[in-house]
Amino acid sequence: MQLPDHVDSSNRTPVSGEVPTQGFAGPTLHTERIRLVRIRPCDYVPYRAFIMSDRARYIGGPFEDEGRAWRTFASMIGHWHLRGFGLFSVIMCANDQLMGFIVWMLLTPAEGKGIAF
Repeated sequence: MQLPDHVDSSNRTPVSGEVPTQGFAGPTLHTERIRLVRIRPCDYVPYRAFIMSDRARYIGGPFEDEGRAWRTFASMIGHWHLRGFGLFSVIMCANDQLMGFIVWMLLTPAEGKGIAF
């Protein structure tokens, strides 16, 4: 992205596509059991169920309005695009099931799976 000559870019954060290590894809981290992928649009319904439940009480929830749930979710996706890093989704390799979000948002099916304590 080329900025006009009159714009001071010395204290500006690069956006996706300006630096080779930043982009829309994001890294995938994996072990034998789980994959960590950047949060995806298809993760919204489980995220909404989590953030609007009592399970989210220790991270600022539960949200009472779906608009707030959507805005926070959209901002997490946008973070990857603007900064090149962000929240990860935790996926079980065995069945591609979404288990939660890193850091510290695990869904009910993740209990007892040894993903986090």
